[in-house]
Amino acid sequence: MATRDRWGPFGARARGLPRDTLAIVDARVARLHPGVRRALPGALLVAGGEGLKRLAEVERILQAARAVPRHGTLLAVGGGTVGDVAAVAAHLHR
Repeated sequence: MATRDRWGPFGARARGLPRDTLAIVDARVARLHPGVRRALPGALLVAGGEGLKRLAEVERILQAARAVPRHGTLLAVGGGTVGDVAAVAAHLHR
């Protein structure tokens, strides 16, 4: 079964992402929706929830983002904490 949202199949949307994209995906979302993991094979999996809001997790995301140029894209897939931490990392990225 294709993972769908209100904009259509997730895989089709993911194919339209810029080449220089790092996806940060909540591991629970990836487990519940395998299509997300197939569409974003290079994604960084994180454990969502308040425990994600730690400096060590931001540092881990920034390490993964080193391969993404400044004009690249950080994509957060998951709940609010994933978006919060991805936003902090995007602001700190180079």
